[in-house]
Amino acid sequence: MASLSLLPKAAWDLNKQLRRDVTPVVTLRVNPATAAAVLQGVMASKSVKRLLGRTGLPPRLRDLPDSIRSMTLLGVQGQLELGVLPQHLDSFSLMAAANIGSSSLAACLNALPQSVRRLSFSCTTLRHLLSMADVKLPARLEELELRNIRALTALPASLTSIKLAQCRLPLALQLPASLTSVRFDDVFCTRDAFDMKCLPSLPQQLRKLDLLSLDPSLPVAPLPPALLDLYISYDGSHTMAVGSAAQPLAPLPETLKTIQVTDYSDSLRPILGPLPQSLEVLDVQHCREINSPLGQLPPALTALRLGQHFTQALGPRPAQLRVLDLGTCRHFNVALGALPPALRELRVGDAFDQPLPPLPSTLEVLALGNAFSQPLQRALPSALRTFEMGDLFNAPVALPGTLQSLSIGDSYTHLLELPPGLKELRIGQSYTHAVPSLRLAHVRCSQAYPHAVVSDFVVVWDADSDSDDSDAE
Repeated sequence: MASLSLLPKAAWDLNKQLRRDVTPVVTLRVNPATAAAVLQGVMASKSVKRLLGRTGLPPRLRDLPDSIRSMTLLGVQGQLELGVLPQHLDSFSLMAAANIGSSSLAACLNALPQSVRRLSFSCTTLRHLLSMADVKLPARLEELELRNIRALTALPASLTSIKLAQCRLPLALQLPASLTSVRFDDVFCTRDAFDMKCLPSLPQQLRKLDLLSLDPSLPVAPLPPALLDLYISYDGSHTMAVGSAAQPLAPLPETLKTIQVTDYSDSLRPILGPLPQSLEVLDVQHCREINSPLGQLPPALTALRLGQHFTQALGPRPAQLRVLDLGTCRHFNVALGALPPALRELRVGDAFDQPLPPLPSTLEVLALGNAFSQPLQRALPSALRTFEMGDLFNAPVALPGTLQSLSIGDSYTHLLELPPGLKELRIGQSYTHAVPSLRLAHVRCSQAYPHAVVSDFVVVWDADSDSDDSDAE
């Protein structure tokens, strides 16, 4: 190639030198039908770093080369026969296992080399939980993910991240002080089936905590003092009177930056207490019953999302607020006052019908509820990308050329100059003006729309029906 002047000689020599030191990383996917010759040939290359086996490993693939760093076994049935594992294995995952007994699982996990730093296990067993009482986890393990487990007796001191789902833990279990991230999904400690439930004590240096399918009767406070991110999802299967208070989360750590709380029972009233000054994100959009005054909002707040029954005045918003989402607030109808100069997204609910102050030039998303009938500033912000009118909005506006998504409300009648780069358009029932050719846009309109729509993606709905009929024109 160098002789043909396709590359200067110096560059060609450099290319050969670089390629000499390159070792390709190979992922090998095997199943019971994989040919033995293929397996032997690939394994002999010593270039396989990741091994993915479906329904376990073939009998001819028992002694694995030490070059393998990551193993994932999917859908293993019955007994686990792994043979000699690579001595430098870093990651081991056993997913969607079925018909595996506790003793077989213990034999497999106890055979893992001490080099393993990441371990995942899940099974399809729904009738009973597998015991890990006889399992000794690798001493250098850093990340652990388990599902459908009980009797987990000891965790290595090196652990930094743990994710447990549908697990029942013994009361004596101690979470390592080294943990910085914990995710529990339907997890609690108990002595027996009739004993009182509780959560394990959380490490003081924990930074991230996710509690999913949480029984609202379980005490959570006090939270670790160094916590940065908190996500709680209450279990909807627990029957409680509407407005009942869940166990308090207060006092919230002063270090906290993110709070997200979800209540799938639609009946709980989480108790947050005063918001920490460091808080950047407060998301209680899916907590229907939260309707307490928030007090002075933290100066660091950048995103605020509130839920269905919230009706309280917000007071001054922090200058750094970028997202104000009241879109699910069915009863909120309080004047907002001046909007923060950094605001990027503003959504109001179907009860809101108050005049809006001048919109910040930074605004990218504006979504109006169905009750909003107030005029807006004629020229919408130049940064606006998404504009959703409510059904009662009918004030003339000028759209910015950068708009990408537009929903015209059912009462809107004024002529709009649509930007050529529009990607999504909904045409309301009262809009009778012709729209230009929008070949690449997704367009929705009613059957009563009097003009032809030139687009490759058109959905036409029946104005007298709740369902849409999809037709490509």
